[in-house]
Amino acid sequence: MTAITLRSNLLIQLSKEAERRQKSVDELVNDWLEDQLWLEWHRKIGEETKRFQEQHPQLLKQYEGQHIAMRDGVVLDHDPDLLALHTRIRASYGDEPILMTLVTAEPIQTFKIRSPRRLRA
Repeated sequence: MTAITLRSNLLIQLSKEAERRQKSVDELVNDWLEDQLWLEWHRKIGEETKRFQEQHPQLLKQYEGQHIAMRDGVVLDHDPDLLALHTRIRASYGDEPILMTLVTAEPIQTFKIRSPRRLRA
């Protein structure tokens, strides 16, 4: 476990908020940090998606029909099999925010999801 020193004014505010939520300060801080890390991860994926869209014409020429793993605008790896790519990327980079996507003719894929309907008897 790592100890973190908080400024006294911040600790007072956190203590009040933790009491209001009926949590310990540790629980509150851990929950907030976990949420913040999740938001940051998704923000980085959003940035990478923009880079992918900007580079799409070049990526299409080189990787059409393949899944790519991209970080900081650089293709780290590619594979026609998403599971194989995912396995290699997570083994090398852990849970870092890395965009893994299929390179198709359109930079933004559209999916139609049909809802099940009940047939009348």
